Amino acid sequence: MKPGSEQFRSILILALVNVGIILVLSFLSPTFLTYENFLSVLKRMSELGMLAIAETIVFISGGFDLSIGTVMAISGLIAGQMYIFGLPFFLCVSLALLGGMTVGLMNALFIVKLRLQPFIVTLATMSILRSIVYGVLRGKTLSHFPESYLAYGDATILGLPFLFIVLVIFAVLATLFLQRTYVGRHIYAVGGNERSAYLSGISVNRIKYTVYILSGFICACAGLLF
Repeated sequence: MKPGSEQFRSILILALVNVGIILVLSFLSPTFLTYENFLSVLKRMSELGMLAIAETIVFISGGFDLSIGTVMAISGLIAGQMYIFGLPFFLCVSLALLGGMTVGLMNALFIVKLRLQPFIVTLATMSILRSIVYGVLRGKTLSHFPESYLAYGDATILGLPFLFIVLVIFAVLATLFLQRTYVGRHIYAVGGNERSAYLSGISVNRIKYTVYILSGFICACAGLLF
């Protein structure tokens, strides 16, 4: 990235805006720059960051996914309900991950097979999943997870929240996947020009299935962590 490039200028502007926001908030609230608030911000950022990774992969392919938040919610719901029913916790986690990937697969099926717009498909998915979550929980929260599992939410490693470290790991893996694998390069190709990618021998439909299933998996992981 060259210093005079448009990408560099965009990053510089965002950095300056963030610095400005931090300075203003520090002036308005003396507790903003405290260690406790720093941990709180990192935890909240970790949740949004996981969803952002899932959405970014879909965006790069030229798609769109409005259902990421509800996939996260339904995955946590699946794990919690299965644990209440007495299933082993490992199996509950596996079913939650499978549930998230299944939602991604269903999104891809409607987009690929019926040629519907991703915006419409994922909007419908979001509405359906949100209704299911509200209908099952009825405004309550799930709190039946093992204490040892819940402890990870407040755990820190080298002064950093465990959840933030998980986010960094996912971000690194996603970057390597997109930039260092042939599937990742195909995702960029499909997002750049779907027709050209198809004429180049890339299985466009397979890429679409891949990105939506992967998005569902990442959102399910977020649902289990947060």
